[in-house]
Amino acid sequence: MEFSEHILTPKIEETRLEGPDISPVFGTTCLTGHHLIFYSHNKENKEYWILHRNVDSVEKRYSLDKNVLVLKCKDFKHYFLSIVKQEEANNVCNSIEILSNQTKSSYQYPFFFRPKFSIPEDGYDLFSVEKEFQPVSAKSDQWRLSNINITFDVCTSYPSQIIVPASITDQEIRKSAKFRHGGRFPVISYLHQNGRAIMRCGQPLTGNNNKRCKEDERLVNCVLGSNHRGYILDTRTLQSAQQARAKGGGFESEYNYPQWRKVHNSLQKCAVQQESFVRIVEACLDQSSSSEKWQSKLESSSWLSHVRDVLAAACLAAQCIDREGASLLVHGSDGMDSTLQVTSLAQVILDPDCRTIRGFLSLIDKEWIQAGHPFMDRCFHSVFSNQRIRSEGPSFTIFLDCVFQLLMQFPCSFEFSVQLLCELQNHAYASQFGTFLFNNEMERRNHKLRTKTISLWSYLLSEDALPTLINPVYQSKEGVIWPSVAPQSMHFWDALFLPKLDTSTTIRAFVNETLSEIGQLQNELLDLKQEVGNLEKLAADADGVNDVSFKAHFVGFCDNCKMSQPPMQGGYAPPMQGGYNPPGAMQPQYTQNMAGQPFPQQPLQQPAQFQQKPGSQYMQPGAHTSTAPSGSVQPSAPVQWDPKNAQQYDGDVGQEDVDESAAVEPNEASAPPPPMDLSLPGYEAVAYTNELPAGPPPSYQDATGEDATVDLGKLSTITAEDAKEALLEYVAQQCCHGSGAAKDMSIKDIQSSSAYHYTLETFTEGRSTKWHHVPYSGGFVDGPHNGPAPGPWDVVCGFNALFKNEVKKIEIPHTASVKPCFACFGRGFKRCWMCHGRGRVRCSFCSGTGRRHVHRDGRTHHESCSSCHGHGRKRCHTCFGTGCVRCRECHGFAQLKHYIQLTVTFSNRLSDHIVERSDLPDELIRNVSGDVILEQIAIRVSIITS
Repeated sequence: MEFSEHILTPKIEETRLEGPDISPVFGTTCLTGHHLIFYSHNKENKEYWILHRNVDSVEKRYSLDKNVLVLKCKDFKHYFLSIVKQEEANNVCNSIEILSNQTKSSYQYPFFFRPKFSIPEDGYDLFSVEKEFQPVSAKSDQWRLSNINITFDVCTSYPSQIIVPASITDQEIRKSAKFRHGGRFPVISYLHQNGRAIMRCGQPLTGNNNKRCKEDERLVNCVLGSNHRGYILDTRTLQSAQQARAKGGGFESEYNYPQWRKVHNSLQKCAVQQESFVRIVEACLDQSSSSEKWQSKLESSSWLSHVRDVLAAACLAAQCIDREGASLLVHGSDGMDSTLQVTSLAQVILDPDCRTIRGFLSLIDKEWIQAGHPFMDRCFHSVFSNQRIRSEGPSFTIFLDCVFQLLMQFPCSFEFSVQLLCELQNHAYASQFGTFLFNNEMERRNHKLRTKTISLWSYLLSEDALPTLINPVYQSKEGVIWPSVAPQSMHFWDALFLPKLDTSTTIRAFVNETLSEIGQLQNELLDLKQEVGNLEKLAADADGVNDVSFKAHFVGFCDNCKMSQPPMQGGYAPPMQGGYNPPGAMQPQYTQNMAGQPFPQQPLQQPAQFQQKPGSQYMQPGAHTSTAPSGSVQPSAPVQWDPKNAQQYDGDVGQEDVDESAAVEPNEASAPPPPMDLSLPGYEAVAYTNELPAGPPPSYQDATGEDATVDLGKLSTITAEDAKEALLEYVAQQCCHGSGAAKDMSIKDIQSSSAYHYTLETFTEGRSTKWHHVPYSGGFVDGPHNGPAPGPWDVVCGFNALFKNEVKKIEIPHTASVKPCFACFGRGFKRCWMCHGRGRVRCSFCSGTGRRHVHRDGRTHHESCSSCHGHGRKRCHTCFGTGCVRCRECHGFAQLKHYIQLTVTFSNRLSDHIVERSDLPDELIRNVSGDVILEQIAIRVSIITS
């Protein structure tokens, strides 16, 4: 089967196209294997490309004067294609219907797509089980990484590597997999900071005989320990779970799982959700409905009810983990739809990293793609297709809608905007990328998806797409967010279902404009405050006016309505996001700074290390005097220097004012000397400037092995049938080539000539050391008092993957010490580089005269400068008039933590050699695949002899 066989009419002249983003235009329509291409005949000469996979159905609207094909797409857009001849219209309709429903994997468009944008990183490497296991192993040692599913014989829908309890053997896991539906045995989904875990699995196969599996019981119970209890969240009703026993399924018995409490939270099946999906889209496309009829259709679709139910179940799961401090096991029937909705949403609620762009994409990769959600079955058709398949369902769409509800309730807690959710929804149903292709990792690996397609994450993280997906009002918020699940809190996702009414672009422009205006008003507020201060100073210095005082009223800005509001007494306290405050949460008092950012209201005090005590030695500027802490005593946390609360700079200042546009920020000081008061054996030659190679590692016994022998007699040869099949496959990939000549061609003789491509990859590790420093804001300091520093090759540092370039930087234990900052002499601030410490600069509008020359009515008038109000000087906006700025080296903390930094470099060097007898260039042979006759991975590979 080829593309050309289904394209009955490849080119049609005198056609007309109209769509939501296309005004009626005449042109030529062409059909290819993957696209309908429309070439306009107007002055713009535009091309409009419609992907066949995005077309859900084609409707015929024929009349006497025109034949219209309505292309109903999966992104809810409709395109109207008018064709003069009815026969050509029928041919185009039949071709699109066949090409849009192709199921053969080799014909899918992601295998043919070649990007035109730069790829900064491979999106397939964004998430891996090894990366996920690193934070899990750091929190607890009761988990391990298992390769039991490396051949996908235990569970076809699970990834090859799985995180399992360390106390459970692989044999016990195999028995537990046979006891669970589809082999989906309990695996960890998320490990909270309190040590409690969320696990997911399929339903147990208890049946009517109430079967049990002791290995499964031990696997589930070992997560809790002896003194904890857990919850089993079943996304079915109790009646549905009991009915499943008649079909071989069932649920966990409280007698066999005594430490677990079972909770039923019913979520609808995919078929019911699909019907709601169809009804809500039909309601959105009906433009003739009145307001009452529209609200009635929206309510009867029950779409928002499904979204609210899933969100409530996720909140219940998050409450069990964070509030109750209990582990959670989630499953429904097969564990691939409602189970993934609950576990992934719970992580968005609990983990702030999942609310960033990279964290959210990693969450989808882990909890949906690698967890075995069948995207190929669930998203094969959308809502317009007449072919209703039972396996279709909008599970992923409901999950994205729930995230949309969270984003509406917490608009400042998400790094991404609604546009990212719409992109994910559209690409899940039709995409040029291979991320959502196939149902599980086994199918993706069999079709070599990583090497033959481009990841969607590569595009979303590129410079072309990433700026359009960022939330401009995002502020990182640690901790848990608790949404409201009341019906009044549900929002309709108009950006998805009503793309014509999408105002995200307009809202984004309005937000950016508003933020810019706020910044300008705050700068004007600073100028007015400085002017009031000058007037108060003049009044105090005047003779006989000691009783004169000035009082100014400053206006703050409300974060919610962006309107002028009187300041609250005791400082501005921004409301916490969400519909309610979690129990036990305290509302801190804040004061709004001049930059618009709230900071805790606390008195500025000098760090305890630098407070003068009776009998102590006064520390001169520039003297690096400090004593290493002894025992478990650590330096107290310093207070960060803040320019808003700082006093006027009283050091060396310049003689003359500086023009406000003449100064240039200087470079930072050169690297400081290492702390010489520390005696670190083995690191005497380590410096700050250049990294010192650590030398060779400790010697080890070289691996030995016999030379590898290759039997050339077992190599496969190309037959005439193979050559003809390859030719036909090449012709099928070319949209403009016919296959008639290739089918009629006969191959009379084939002369075989083997070529050998030898590839050698050398994976090496190098280590180097140098002194490094970071601002010290408090915390544990691992100094020499804790023991001698280990050697560079004694520090444990592993690699994430073999034959991958990687660089890791690690602090060598027992080498840290806290010293006063060398750049600011332990003060936390430096003299302002703009005003040279004077706190004011010369006005550039009037050149410091306070007057401006204005030509009016043919004469020159001297008027007071509107910028400096006639003073000739303006307050320095860099230091806010204090004459000093925060030290960039220590970030205002006045202290630096010095330590020896170990740089571990894993390098992979690739070399190859080609042996062949023909005249073909080596580049052609290097880019083709063949039979692997030898593959060896060892510390030292053997010599090849034939």
